[in-house]
Amino acid sequence: MSFSQPVVSRVFGYSVFLTLNTMLLMSGCQSPPVRQEPTAVSIARATLPSPPPPARLQFSEEILKLQIFLEGKDFGPGLVDGRKGSFTNKVLRAYESLHGPVLTTDFQSITPYTSYKIREEDLARIGKMGSSPQQIALQRNQPYTELIAFISERYHTSRAFLREINPAVDFSLLHAGDSVRVPNVSAPFRIENYSAAAKTPPDHFRKNRSIQVDTQARLLKVLNGDQPIALFPITPGSSDLPAPPGTWIIRGIVAMPWYRYDAGMLNHGIRTKNFYMLPPGPRSPVGILFAGINKPGIGIHGTGNPETIGRSASHGCIRLSNWDAARFRELVTVGNTVIIR
Repeated sequence: MSFSQPVVSRVFGYSVFLTLNTMLLMSGCQSPPVRQEPTAVSIARATLPSPPPPARLQFSEEILKLQIFLEGKDFGPGLVDGRKGSFTNKVLRAYESLHGPVLTTDFQSITPYTSYKIREEDLARIGKMGSSPQQIALQRNQPYTELIAFISERYHTSRAFLREINPAVDFSLLHAGDSVRVPNVSAPFRIENYSAAAKTPPDHFRKNRSIQVDTQARLLKVLNGDQPIALFPITPGSSDLPAPPGTWIIRGIVAMPWYRYDAGMLNHGIRTKNFYMLPPGPRSPVGILFAGINKPGIGIHGTGNPETIGRSASHGCIRLSNWDAARFRELVTVGNTVIIR
């Protein structure tokens, strides 16, 4: 049975640059928080309002398996939460257009859940965030502020879904050695593998790849020659500050970037001397990656709020979840063409 058939659908300025200290300086890319958890994103006065989140639907283990299957093929469905959202449908159609119908037998044998044991080093990643750029600039990093946020990002899902599949667990009371149920994704996001300001050098093997950004579908496609090899959900700017259409080039890629917070640049597009350098971390407004293009202040980057991808607005940049940003970094290199439409 194909997931294309109706019966199955029921289940279913360049102000980004490196300083001598390899700190990424960028302005103009911000996003609003999805909820009240304090993050660096919440300090930006120029952020745009998010629409209210849609009503949550009952999840399906069949759809959860399908999402895990698609993500394992580098066709990211967004949040892996067992719900047939628009991104799951879009990437399924895209995958089927290339590889033929996806049958239930293709993913029926996937185990939808696994367990994760909390480690001492996980707990050490939880910290506090200042409420102003002045305060955040004094921090060593921009950490997770809840353990559940760390776990949900590691396993490409939402905090709400983790609570659904762990109804008896109070995540605020977990200790090292405790275990929780998580989606069985093939490549958990291991933030410990990312060091501050690690550069991605030009790579001969990936030089013929290109990136296409569809701002209407809110999807980013990576191609090897003419062949699509990956598809990721994005937030591509907004109606007031859209991602710039045209053909661009990736000029630099930095993991765990520093963020130059300049209210003048954010609000008026004017670079000022009144700015704050905000440290890297998973709750940085640009997340764990920034790939700057040859357009001042614009790039492809991660996010401090993965649950907003696809339904909130950004300031001209192309925003990915941190787990998709990590995979994106492995697929592209400096010099690749970026086509935004």
